[in-house]
Amino acid sequence: MHILKRDKIEPLNLPGRDMWIMASPTQGNAEKLSMCVVRIKPGETVNPAHSHPGAEELIYVLNGEVEFYSLNSGQKETQRLQQGDAVVMQEDDVHMTRNVSEEPVELACFFSPASTPETYRTYENVEYGDELLS
Repeated sequence: MHILKRDKIEPLNLPGRDMWIMASPTQGNAEKLSMCVVRIKPGETVNPAHSHPGAEELIYVLNGEVEFYSLNSGQKETQRLQQGDAVVMQEDDVHMTRNVSEEPVELACFFSPASTPETYRTYENVEYGDELLS
C-alpha cells in the first residue's frame, strides 16, 4: 500500500495548469496506471492540445466548471462539465480543457495504462475551438 499526500509532491508548472503526479510507474508507487491532480486557473486553457497514445484517460471534475474540447476523426465536440461529472478520453482523442469558473478548478485524471506528460502526443498548431487538426 502507498499513501499519497499531495502536499509532499512538487507540482509541475505546465502551460495552463499545475499538475501533481500522484501515482505512476516512474514514481515507483504504481505499475499499470497513473493518476494526477490538475489545477487550472480561471479563464486558463490546458495547452497544447494533446492525446495519450495507447492510454485512456478518465477526468473527474473535483470542483468548479470546465469546458472540454475534443477534435477527432474530423468531429469537433465541446462539452461543459461541473463538479461531480466525468469524461472518458479514448487514446486518440485530441483534447484541451478550459476553466470557465471564476475560481481555480481541480480535476482528478486517471490513466490506464500509465501516461505522463512525457508520453503525451502534442498538437502545437491546434487552437481551442479549431475545426480541423493542423
